[in-house]
Amino acid sequence: MYYFTHPRLLALSSIMAAILLLVSLTLGAQESDHNRLAVRADYPWQSNLGVEASILPILYGDNQTIFYLRPQADILVNNRWYTALSLPVYVRLPLTIQDTVPCAIAQGDINLNGAWISQTNQGQHRVSLNWTIPTGLSKALAEAHDSIPTGGTLHRFDLSWHYTRYTDPVSLTVGVNLGSTIPGTLDDKPYWEPASAGLSLGTALLMNRWVALQCNLSQSLSLPPRSESQWLSDYIQYDARLSCGLWYTEQNNTFSIELSKNMANPLEGLGISVQYNYSFKPKKK
Repeated sequence: MYYFTHPRLLALSSIMAAILLLVSLTLGAQESDHNRLAVRADYPWQSNLGVEASILPILYGDNQTIFYLRPQADILVNNRWYTALSLPVYVRLPLTIQDTVPCAIAQGDINLNGAWISQTNQGQHRVSLNWTIPTGLSKALAEAHDSIPTGGTLHRFDLSWHYTRYTDPVSLTVGVNLGSTIPGTLDDKPYWEPASAGLSLGTALLMNRWVALQCNLSQSLSLPPRSESQWLSDYIQYDARLSCGLWYTEQNNTFSIELSKNMANPLEGLGISVQYNYSFKPKKK
């Protein structure tokens, strides 16, 4: 018998909220000819180069923090086909003078994402496949080199669907995600993380042509990992993360700042991230 690591009430209530939201999106606002949120430039392609910098949440009593840097490049073709590549880098920084941990730098897992997008003036469907390639440091390698564990365990695939409803000046988004890994080894023993399922709800408010506010709640349930024919835990892991951010866009430049909180772990502090993207587009003839 398996148990949830946290009460089920929040997960069940959010599932009900998602169902109600989906119904409201289906029966909601009529399509508008002047929906600013749905406006997209008609380019044959457009690309973004960007970087995200974050201070990962600090647990109460920690003597270190992790600085996260994620360069990313993406391209969108005919407003339909999207692909992105990112390679995060992690930096460990000490927080105390006593029991100081040494600084360390380690690369994370490469992420390759592809998506199919269908958009009208009323809403957008997005189907994505994400492949996480284990190029980071596993826990064993990190301990051997006094570094940071950053992944490096299994190939992981996540299939997701998101629907965004435009009701200018507000957009509402609901999404579901299913994930699994390719069985591999951990500490020279068979290891597998069989399945996870996620649900996300989000909203964005367009303040003017440059500034937008965004909030998102993402939740997931994950089966415990397996080794050979045994489950390695009696608990199904539950995660819930609430994030809110401010976006500023001017011509080809986009800046954002976001605060996030792990609602399933009250001892974990706020996560803070800033992001910058520069957009490349072909010149119109």
